[in-house]
Amino acid sequence: MLNKGIRIISLFMSLILVLSGCMAVDTSSEGSSKKKVVYVIEDDEINYYYSDSNNNSNNNNDNINSSNPNGSSSNNTTEEDKPISSGEWKQERFYLSSCIVPNDYESLVIYKEAGFNLAEGAGKGDDAAFDLVKNANKVGGIYVLANNKFRVTLDSGLAFNEKSVKNAVNKYAALDTNRLIMGYTVWDEPVLNDDFFTRANRMIGFLNKYDPNSLKFINLLPSYGVYTWDSNEIGSAFGDYTYEEYVEEFIKGVNPQVVSLDYYPYLMGQAGYTGDWFRDMGLFRTLCSKYKKPFWYYYQVVPIAAGSAKPTTEQVLYQMYVGLAYGAKSLMAWNQDVSSGGKKTEYFEQTKARNFEIMPVGTYLLDKTTTEIYHTGAAGNYYEKFYLDKLSDSNLIASAPTNMILSVFEDGKTNTKYLLVVNKDVNNSVKGEIKLKTNKNIGIFNRNTEIEDSIGSGDTISIDIKPGGGEIYILK
Repeated sequence: MLNKGIRIISLFMSLILVLSGCMAVDTSSEGSSKKKVVYVIEDDEINYYYSDSNNNSNNNNDNINSSNPNGSSSNNTTEEDKPISSGEWKQERFYLSSCIVPNDYESLVIYKEAGFNLAEGAGKGDDAAFDLVKNANKVGGIYVLANNKFRVTLDSGLAFNEKSVKNAVNKYAALDTNRLIMGYTVWDEPVLNDDFFTRANRMIGFLNKYDPNSLKFINLLPSYGVYTWDSNEIGSAFGDYTYEEYVEEFIKGVNPQVVSLDYYPYLMGQAGYTGDWFRDMGLFRTLCSKYKKPFWYYYQVVPIAAGSAKPTTEQVLYQMYVGLAYGAKSLMAWNQDVSSGGKKTEYFEQTKARNFEIMPVGTYLLDKTTTEIYHTGAAGNYYEKFYLDKLSDSNLIASAPTNMILSVFEDGKTNTKYLLVVNKDVNNSVKGEIKLKTNKNIGIFNRNTEIEDSIGSGDTISIDIKPGGGEIYILK
């Protein structure tokens, strides 16, 4: 658990992010008062409109069918309104990404070389956002979550209508010669009031009409912010929800294509992770299984609190393996630190090594579902609170060394079990034996060849796992 002081700091930081929309809003300096800038693209040109607090973008011609709030627009589609894609978005690959990626060509080359295959344009202005798309197409092999126009508009409470969304999609499409835009960031860390559901579903509806085969991405708050496990600590203006209610109400109210969490466990530095990390992860794993949604997870790379230390490479690797153990199908870094000014940083090599280790593991687990999760050595009262299974109830595992995460996956097609074993110790390797309840043919996933290597048969798995590391064992 965060102590009270940390909770107050975290709550304050989260409230600032929520109220600011996690990014600056352009303002006009003309006149005695500042007004918000409404970004609208018309006739392939970027135009800026100033709106006062009474601006209302609702338009009777832009309504979304209320019985299907994030479906397509109720207007009839003309040739001019023809969507740029067809079908529905489905995740086809495992993603490694970072938020706030440099948009220049040289930095994107470095970013790709470091093993990332998805770039997010969070917080970018128009020119930078479009440059990111253009240069990603030049580099190739980097997919893009387009951000500006959609997240800026919603996070900042700006006006939008169907025409502005359509023109923005078309502008991006004109730059996206290789169809690398796989989706759009719609909102980051929303609070659940009536305005959120209305505006988010309206935006998603327009995007569904003009680019149906795309991800409409929304990332949720962690439990150390506005919504906690006990209550909403800010007030009813943000919805009177506990954290568990917050996440589930979001899923029911928006029906997202993926469910995403950012949780930065080393908020105060390298001393140790915050106690509710596994509780949040357990909740997302449980609800993603219940609603059959992919889970996406942001992990921490850089310091968060002022003066705190950067997480060690073992702590970062550990977060990535924890994400995989809890079923994450995309791992996103906060924040990238591999390039600066088009040059590689001192962290490039360690980031590349981590990404090249994790990518084949995440890809291997992409079509598999976590069905059981155990923390060896966990106290008895942790099981229900942290959404854990009891090792004593397992039909597969008899015993395992302490301080491990054991996540069992299934492929839905065979009786094979895939056991991801994660070392929770970020300072020391773990050696020991995992005892199975019955004899199995045992294999290990080889990250270098990306195939299964047989290690024999029996009821014992000998393990030797590096600090913060993980291995996948295949049991038949």
